[in-house]
Amino acid sequence: LEGVLKDHPPIRRLFAKSPFDGPPKQLRILKYRYAFTRFDDSNWWRRELLGTYLKPVYLSSEDKVIFAQPINGVGPNP
Repeated sequence: LEGVLKDHPPIRRLFAKSPFDGPPKQLRILKYRYAFTRFDDSNWWRRELLGTYLKPVYLSSEDKVIFAQPINGVGPNP
């Protein structure tokens, strides 16, 4: 996550095509369940969103990864 947020070239090269225009300000990770479709379906698979795997993270002014506070304000929930 830190490498993506800091736009490190070795991390950027892991993407076939960068999904970002420069370093992103925040990142979050969503969790999906994938399943193959039937042979006669034009799509190879279908996916179902299961929820948030990692709440948004961002870089502090000191270049440290900060986990965003959950909505209820209790504390970080990575």
